[in-house]
Amino acid sequence: MLSDGLREISIEPEFDVIRGPECRLSTVEVILIELSLVEYNKGAPLIATVLSELNKIDFVLYDTVDEHRHWSGGLLQIDGLFVRSSPQFRPHPPFWN
Repeated sequence: MLSDGLREISIEPEFDVIRGPECRLSTVEVILIELSLVEYNKGAPLIATVLSELNKIDFVLYDTVDEHRHWSGGLLQIDGLFVRSSPQFRPHPPFWN
């Protein structure tokens, strides 16, 4: 454990932890997870699926912290930092004042 509310989960595949009734992330405030833009790992979900599942359990993308590219330069994956949708970590609107 890194600190209260922050856990490091290093498993393959990470996506299985956030799905279904076995999801035990109720005390977690921040998640760092790989997001694939192309089928990099056979059978692993693509970014849109992971974003949708994380949203269902009240997490939103806060920032990207790393990227993984093919030798040709094409983007394969990004590491996304997700936080709870509450405003604790996020800027507060209105943004136009």
